[in-house]
Amino acid sequence: MRRFAIAGALALLCACVTVGNKFDPAKADQLTPGTSTIADATRLLGPISAETNMPDGTKLLQWQYSRGTAVGTGSGAHMAILFDTQGRMVRIAHRSTTKVH
Repeated sequence: MRRFAIAGALALLCACVTVGNKFDPAKADQLTPGTSTIADATRLLGPISAETNMPDGTKLLQWQYSRGTAVGTGSGAHMAILFDTQGRMVRIAHRSTTKVH
């Protein structure tokens, strides 16, 4: 019984939680404002985490990834890119990465 308790405690300490799809924010540097499309962005960054339709018809697409462990280490990334009414990139609105040791 004690072995199971120890094994369970070790499993909890090693456990990690992941939210979103991991992506590389640096790949957004391959996108070109006015030329790159939503399809280009999803090809490079993967599935979109959130989409916001703005009042002027533009779209703000977001990619998010977060990973954490029970012992407080983790990493994450967030990217937001604005696209015009034709689905062409306007600009990177936000890019951040985090790493907690």
